[in-house]
Amino acid sequence: MIRNKYNISSALKIDGIWKINPAYQRLWRRDDYKINSEKYKTSSKKYLQKHSEENRKKACKWAKDNPKKANIKTKRWADANKEKIQAKRRRQRYGLLQFEFDLMMKNQGNKCALCYEEFGLIYSQRPTVDHDHKTNKVRGILCDRCNRLLGGVNDDIKLLELAIEYLKRFQ
Repeated sequence: MIRNKYNISSALKIDGIWKINPAYQRLWRRDDYKINSEKYKTSSKKYLQKHSEENRKKACKWAKDNPKKANIKTKRWADANKEKIQAKRRRQRYGLLQFEFDLMMKNQGNKCALCYEEFGLIYSQRPTVDHDHKTNKVRGILCDRCNRLLGGVNDDIKLLELAIEYLKRFQ
């Protein structure tokens, strides 16, 4: 029996054949990864870049063959990465990067730019990007309620003034 720094045998004789001890192999790989982690990361990146199309096709085929498992996997990922998904949508729809969104939130004091209510976890209090529908230019961050209010009147100032007059008549 051969001993090493892990104090276990590195090889075992099974049915007259010498085989590497799996426990030893696990410990050696763990230590080797710690020492050469950059090498492993680099080679892993290179492999993924070289075989990206092939891996994508395999993943698509697996998802097609296992739709229920794929849906569960996708749902789990989406639940765990809601902020990533929201940031990606803001970037795609408005060209608004995460740091720009965070800066706008900070400048607004984590409050709606229209009603000055603090953002919260309730759906109507969630921060929503307000933008001009004609130019797609971002105007500010509103709570969902205020954003729907402006969207409901198509940003028409005259219609909002008429609504104010209507409300004043019944006060």
